[in-house]
Amino acid sequence: MSLDLTALLGAVHGPWVYVVVVLAAALESAAFVGLLVPGETVMILAGAVAALGGADVVGVAMAAVAGAIAGDQTGYLLGRTIGDARRERWERSPGWARAEALVARRGGPAVFLARWVGVLRAVVPAVAGAVGMPRRTFSVWNVVGGASWATTVVLVGFLAGSAGPTVVGWFGTVGTVLMVAVAVVLVVVRIVRRRRARPAGPTPVTTA
Repeated sequence: MSLDLTALLGAVHGPWVYVVVVLAAALESAAFVGLLVPGETVMILAGAVAALGGADVVGVAMAAVAGAIAGDQTGYLLGRTIGDARRERWERSPGWARAEALVARRGGPAVFLARWVGVLRAVVPAVAGAVGMPRRTFSVWNVVGGASWATTVVLVGFLAGSAGPTVVGWFGTVGTVLMVAVAVVLVVVRIVRRRRARPAGPTPVTTA
């Protein structure tokens, strides 16, 4: 069962918004957990909340960047420490073979590229650790990728929130409601596709 961070974001105010964003970004990037948690959606919503005055956009972006980097670093460390039995289970997980091929072909830049692809975002850090990518190489690309991706996602939400009144003026209330409905459907479809991508067997459980 996935953690409903979107509902949690709607229920909190003030500094707790940043806590939820850190948690969402970290889980979105953590090994395999990101296949279940809609962290990217939470980050977009938080950006929109900032545009409407409910939070500081710089603070939201910083929280997202910190969470994204921490989540990938955790996945990398888990990958470095897994035993053969756990690695065999992980290799049956969705995206592992694709992630392993990307790391073998691109090396460090694979960590950056994976940031922009949902399934790979949650798997490449563990693969990088498992195949022995140097810690410094991973960390550099993790910071570059995490900072650029998280900032971009938050800004998308911020711009969408800022454009809200303008959109209402252009399309009217009914048109805006329809657009929001379409956006919600797209988010639901994305979550359903992630769940269907889960392996048939038991999902590996990560530990800190």
